[in-house]
Amino acid sequence: MTEKMAVLGAGSWGIAIANLLYSNGHKITLWEFNRNDYQSLVANRTHQQKLPGIVIPDEISISNNLEES
Repeated sequence: MTEKMAVLGAGSWGIAIANLLYSNGHKITLWEFNRNDYQSLVANRTHQQKLPGIVIPDEISISNNLEES
């Protein structure tokens, strides 16, 4: 069963959990509070400082809006 889920926090743990949930067939929104980090994640689909080489799939939404997440 596919669930719609939000992962709050896009640090190393948040990205890892979002990728795992996505790989298990869920629809994921990854929320990042920091505007600069959010913009970097949207542009690059990775967090170079925390998880270099780990890509956030295009199907995972990245948001800076907690209510929408």
